[in-house]
Amino acid sequence: MQQIADLESIAQKAIDEAGSTADLRELEINYLGKQGELTGLMRSIGQLEPSERPKFGQALNEAKGRLQGRIDERSA
Repeated sequence: MQQIADLESIAQKAIDEAGSTADLRELEINYLGKQGELTGLMRSIGQLEPSERPKFGQALNEAKGRLQGRIDERSA
């Protein structure tokens, strides 16, 4: 789950430094889009131990929600 936290931290910094709505949209695609970094982590959930999958999925969904909220906040 450290991987999620690290990626979220990098994304938050990039969102905070974005200079335009176009930059924010690009970040949204890069991190949350169909081929995005966090979406890629979701694909790796099958490689985890069954007991770890729910916690990992929950942490990933929460991170995605926080990033989407921050992007929406900055876009407004």
